[in-house]
Amino acid sequence: MPKFPRIGKLFVGFAGGVCCTLSYKQQPEQQHKRVDWWSYVPTRAFSRAFGAVADTQVPPFMRSHLYGAWLSAFNGNSSEAEKDLQEYDTLGNFFFRKLKQGVRSVDKNSDLVSPADCRVLSLGTATGETVLQVKGLPYNLNSFIGCNNIQPLEEGHKLFHIVLYLGPGDYHRFHSPADWSAELLNHFHGEMLPVNTAVANITPNLFVRNERDVLCGQWKHGAMAFGAVSAYN
Repeated sequence: MPKFPRIGKLFVGFAGGVCCTLSYKQQPEQQHKRVDWWSYVPTRAFSRAFGAVADTQVPPFMRSHLYGAWLSAFNGNSSEAEKDLQEYDTLGNFFFRKLKQGVRSVDKNSDLVSPADCRVLSLGTATGETVLQVKGLPYNLNSFIGCNNIQPLEEGHKLFHIVLYLGPGDYHRFHSPADWSAELLNHFHGEMLPVNTAVANITPNLFVRNERDVLCGQWKHGAMAFGAVSAYN
């Protein structure tokens, strides 16, 4: 995933297997009219501007105040950071800070764990060619993943999906959710629409429209895909 600071990020994971012979049914045009105005908001320009600011050196006397205010505004926790706030010379380095050793415990006996600090927006079973973004708003699985190596489901298997949201105050590194083999990386250029709950609830095909990286591969139960969706929140 390119290291450009965004003010939000979303992860969409799929585990199991699914047939790739999918056809895409466009959402009715009237549904898109509710959110057409987002296309006129220059979120990509805002993101580039934030990236430039994030690479600017922060004077030492301002660091604790700036980063402390950021964490307070977005419910972050400075005590979990690997370094003292004074040691992060740019907002970008602070944004991608590491955590102290032992702050997050990982269940080594579990086949699947959370890849990041996040909130679950949705989870469930994928049916046919579509996955629910939120209730009542499906998107096309094949359009989102773009992988050709997703195998058909074995008998007795199902395809599960989960959508995880990272807020601006969250630890913004992410890790492997399972012992798996990533075989393909697809990058999709797209928009930078916000992915918070309020926008996801009214924006058809939001995850397919946004810029994203998707890893495809295999784990012990079949196919797996892991997508990181860029956004401006």
